[in-house]
Amino acid sequence: MSVDKTLQSGFGRYEADFGAGAGTWYAGVGYVERFPDFWEFMRATPAGGERFDTLQPEKTTQLDVGANWSAGPWSASVSGFYGKVDDYILLRWVTSTSAQVRNIDATVYGLEGDVTWRFASNWKAVGTLAWVRGSNDTDSKALAQQPPLEARLALEYDDRRFSYGAMLRMVSRQNRYDVGSGNIVANGQDLGPTGGFATLSLNAGWRPNKVTLLTAGVDNVFDRNYSEHLGKGGWDFAGGAVTTDRINEPGRTFWLKAQVALD
Repeated sequence: MSVDKTLQSGFGRYEADFGAGAGTWYAGVGYVERFPDFWEFMRATPAGGERFDTLQPEKTTQLDVGANWSAGPWSASVSGFYGKVDDYILLRWVTSTSAQVRNIDATVYGLEGDVTWRFASNWKAVGTLAWVRGSNDTDSKALAQQPPLEARLALEYDDRRFSYGAMLRMVSRQNRYDVGSGNIVANGQDLGPTGGFATLSLNAGWRPNKVTLLTAGVDNVFDRNYSEHLGKGGWDFAGGAVTTDRINEPGRTFWLKAQVALD
């Protein structure tokens, strides 16, 4: 059996400078349609018809706004989006080996921002913040597989021969979830609420010549025990079936890397 559909998409954006050229702001609106993939169709349950008639393409209309700014040692950016998704394709696991897929209507919106301060020669501090919220409008509940609030603070030094860096990653608790629901990607599903956590990473680098870079570092310095809300939970690597066990992220990890530019 074959399915033949014509999908539409389009995008428009307006940009303008402000602050005598120090910054740029923009606003855009877009529309896109996404056809269900093979695996989503295979999870769909026929209702008196062919399997390929059970799902409709996703239709997303989204507004994006944002601004970028730079002056002296400071630079910053902020962006936000608001989207309405008609016929969002939502997967829900029924048993450990079977799932159902159906179309719902959803609303998604979020903000993201960052600021950089070059406070001394070869030194800079960077801060970022990201927040997303999604709602299942059809069922009046949270939309599954949405990331929690996350912030990062980084301190970096680089004189083109030696470099050093430290990054503190802070992730909030996620209380918005839909147990058993998710998407087809890595059989992702919500397993319930996820606790917040903070991790520290350190790294150092050395350039012995123009083409070689040697770096070393340690992630999760304090060996925190935590799991990502959008992590690898929900998948049994050994048996191929879905499980409700959470899979924690690695503890304290040391790493080495060598890069050689051949161009």
